[in-house]
Amino acid sequence: MSSYDIEEQELQSCSAESDRYQITDEALTHGEKIFKWIMLLLNFLNYITIFCIWIYITILCFSNDIVLFTFHPFCMTTGFVGFATMGILAHNKYNILTRNRPHKSRFDFHWKMQLCAMILLTLGFTIILVNKSLHGKSHFTSYHGIFGLLAYILMLLTFLLSFFTLKVKILFKTITKRCLYLMHVTLAIVSYITGVIDLLLGVFSGWFEKNASTTAQVCCTLLMLTLVINVLWIPISRRLIKPLKAKAYSYF
Repeated sequence: MSSYDIEEQELQSCSAESDRYQITDEALTHGEKIFKWIMLLLNFLNYITIFCIWIYITILCFSNDIVLFTFHPFCMTTGFVGFATMGILAHNKYNILTRNRPHKSRFDFHWKMQLCAMILLTLGFTIILVNKSLHGKSHFTSYHGIFGLLAYILMLLTFLLSFFTLKVKILFKTITKRCLYLMHVTLAIVSYITGVIDLLLGVFSGWFEKNASTTAQVCCTLLMLTLVINVLWIPISRRLIKPLKAKAYSYF
């Protein structure tokens, strides 16, 4: 048995062990219970924020004449703000949709959300390329277009890395699963931040300014910034910084 397979079995056994010994409410102290309910409330607010952004952009898209471009912001917002964000939240132990599920079920929910996100992002990306070509416009001339391309490439690489890690393990016999995990988490965080920057640039694009008010721009900006902080601070602190510290300490 290779070291890769041994390490994978260790990670799976750790996950199963954590599922088996989940701490019940009765075992928590008063302070821990308060912290738990605060985290659950923050997670609930994440979904409220997702819904508010999605419903507003959807109304904005379909409130005027429906043309090919209409489906670009709709697909990108649904794929990124909706499915991609829910995929990240799936690994949060306080996530209201997956908190009572075992590790494997949370993992399945994660990759299914990311798959839906990539399908919609690819559709939205294709729509804007076709739309610009039909109108004889140049591609990727604005910061919104450039960051959109970069975010799409990074998210595609993140998705492909996880796919090949799971399905084509023979390609990564020389790389440990922990390293692949850190690569996946790092790439996912960078791609998500890039996507948020692109969405914020989209909020201040000509199409948004034409169809929405300044108040709506400010509200969408604040909601997106709030969302990205609430969504990423746990993956950054627990799934990136903590493993990196452990790896660094192992050399001493």
